[in-house]
Amino acid sequence: MAFMQRQDLLNGGVRPARCSQIQIRVKDDQNRAAVLAARHAIAAVVDRFERVHPQMLMASMQVKTWDQMQAEFIHAVDKERDLITFLLGLMSLVVVLVIFLIFFMIVRDKTRDIGIIKAIGGSEVGVGSIFVLYGMLISTAGAVIGLATGVEFVINDNWIHDHILWRIFGISIWNRKIYVFSRIPDQVDPHAAATIVVLAIAAGLIGALIPAMIAARQDPVEALRYE
Repeated sequence: MAFMQRQDLLNGGVRPARCSQIQIRVKDDQNRAAVLAARHAIAAVVDRFERVHPQMLMASMQVKTWDQMQAEFIHAVDKERDLITFLLGLMSLVVVLVIFLIFFMIVRDKTRDIGIIKAIGGSEVGVGSIFVLYGMLISTAGAVIGLATGVEFVINDNWIHDHILWRIFGISIWNRKIYVFSRIPDQVDPHAAATIVVLAIAAGLIGALIPAMIAARQDPVEALRYE
C-alpha cells in the first residue's frame, strides 16, 4: 500500500509547498473602515513583494475581504432582509391606520369635552396639540418597549433557539449548513435600531395628526348644541 503526505496530495507534488489561501483576521473586525484599511495595507505589501520577487508568480493573487469573497451569499441574505423590512413596513402602515381609527373614535367620543375647552378660550393649536402629544406619548412608549424587547431577543436568540425551540419543541429555524455560520448573528446595529425607533414614533404622530386636526377645527357651538 502506497502512502503519500497530505501536502503531496493537495499540491500535486509541487516543491516547495505552496498554499492557495491565506486568511488574516483583523483585530477590530466589526469596524468596516478598519477592515478596508487593513485590506489596502495588505494589498500594498503583496504588490511590493511581487515587484521584488517576480519569480514567485503572485500576479494572480487577490486580496479580498470576507464580504467580497462571500458577495453572492451576502447578496441573497440582503434580499431576504429587504423583504422582511418591506413586510414590517406594511405592518407599520396597518399600525398607523389603527392609531388613526382609535384617535378618530376618541375625538368623536370627546366632542363635548373639546367643545368646552374651546368655549373657555382653548385655541386650535392647543386642542390639536393634546391629541398630537397623546399620540407621541403612546408611540414613544411602544417604541421603547419594542426596542428593549427586540434587543433582548437578538442578544439571546441563540439561547432561545437551542434551549426553547429545539430542546422543547424540536424546531430548528437556523440551518447551519445553509447559512454557513455556526451561530445565529446576535449583534445589534445601533443605527438600524435608532431608525426603527424614530420611524415608530413618526408613525404614531402621523396616525394622530388627522384626528388632532379634526378636533382643533371643531366649532364649540356645534359641539355643545346637542350635549
